Amino acid sequence: MAALGSLDPAQAGGFFANQLLWSTCAFLYDYPDARAPTGGVIRPEVAAAFPSVRRRGRNYTYTIRVRSGFRYQDGRPVGAADFVHAIHRDLEPGLASVGPSVLKDLVRVTSDANTLAITLDRPAPDLPTMLSSTLFCAVPADLPATPTQTAPMAGPYYIASYSASEIVLGRNPNYGGKRPRNAAEIDWMFQIQADAIALKVERGDADYGVISPAATGPIAARYGVNKSRFFVAPGYQTICLALNTSRPLFANNPRLRRALNYAIDRHALVAAFGSFVGRRTDQFLPYGSPGFVDSHVYPLSGPNFKKARALASGHTRDGTAVMYVRGQSPFATARAQIVQYDLKQIGINVQIQPFSPARDPSRLGEPFDIVDRGCGDIAPYDDPFALLNLPFDGSLIHGGTGNTNLSYLNDPTYNKKLEAASALVGAARDRAYAQLDAALSRDVAPAVPYAVFNHTAFVSARIGCVRMNPIYGTSFGALCLTGT
Repeated sequence: MAALGSLDPAQAGGFFANQLLWSTCAFLYDYPDARAPTGGVIRPEVAAAFPSVRRRGRNYTYTIRVRSGFRYQDGRPVGAADFVHAIHRDLEPGLASVGPSVLKDLVRVTSDANTLAITLDRPAPDLPTMLSSTLFCAVPADLPATPTQTAPMAGPYYIASYSASEIVLGRNPNYGGKRPRNAAEIDWMFQIQADAIALKVERGDADYGVISPAATGPIAARYGVNKSRFFVAPGYQTICLALNTSRPLFANNPRLRRALNYAIDRHALVAAFGSFVGRRTDQFLPYGSPGFVDSHVYPLSGPNFKKARALASGHTRDGTAVMYVRGQSPFATARAQIVQYDLKQIGINVQIQPFSPARDPSRLGEPFDIVDRGCGDIAPYDDPFALLNLPFDGSLIHGGTGNTNLSYLNDPTYNKKLEAASALVGAARDRAYAQLDAALSRDVAPAVPYAVFNHTAFVSARIGCVRMNPIYGTSFGALCLTGT
């Protein structure tokens, strides 16, 4: 697998870190180890039930009772205070967490022996889904508010050992939940060449791998899809080219931003990820998410350069865009070169620059115009608030790192509309977010949405019981050995 980011629940970034934490965390609310739609339906885990809510003035207090029976690997019981501590750690400036953006409406959080009360200054129909995020993984109430890679865990597994190249998960002997944990030990190996992963799995030197995009097509042709060895399931992350609206090229320039949406070859960008890795899109809400309505805003089959040139005419300014690209993999480079070619057709010269953590695009003031990093990096949970408010509400922009709004869009009109939508419930909330999704995509265009990721898994001949979840991908605890 690729290199892994932080495993501290307060600051975990990247898909693999979150997938590993799903195997080790105990959550108030969690998802079944199953495909969509079942796997996308939230359910209580450590929580005894969904929250009760009481309104007092402008504040809404959500009360959650915590079940007994959950313990960390060292035997300590999980209590309500542990979840309060997790929330407090998410707000620590030194952890560079997205917690302050996710919890921007928090007034206070308190607990007694088996109950916690979360008070917000808005109604929060998304609260259980929010609390399913790895940000809110149970951690001991005495865990220091400093970064850690090996916090005690109360989920099905715990981190038995950790190094830069390998992480060993052991089965938590004190786990009190119902999630599967078939394997006694799971060894995660990282920093392996992408092209070598498929071969290792085929030979049986490894039992699971997220294989190179170049290998997905041949592997699917050899083993089929969702039969015995190669599995594909829909995910919920929308991948975008974020357009930095705080920079001269795109600031107050929606015509040019819309021109890019017409010029970009979504078919080619998704193909550069490899077969089965993603589905083309032109909207920010992913297929199947609450509020999604297919609005057919931009062409999915290929660019419309005629329309793009008409929009860009007179709005290209200095005609130069700096594009930050994550890493130097050939696939990332190929996507950047597609963008470079497409934008050249409308008079924009794209300069490609790989970025490192030292040049983090979530740091306000970084001199990029385009970044291929998702609509706001990885959304911490599957809800329209996380998928639209976090990446596009300008009131959440702050100095330093950890910004979720990588387009740095700060439109007072849309800030108010996004805030209003977040306070609605039921069908009214879905309708409001559907309208915002269409309007942001069509009129404001702070980014170029081009793909919704699928989850893929390639397993060895001795593996069975493969379960894929739409949020976290493969359930490692559900994998079982067939004896082959």
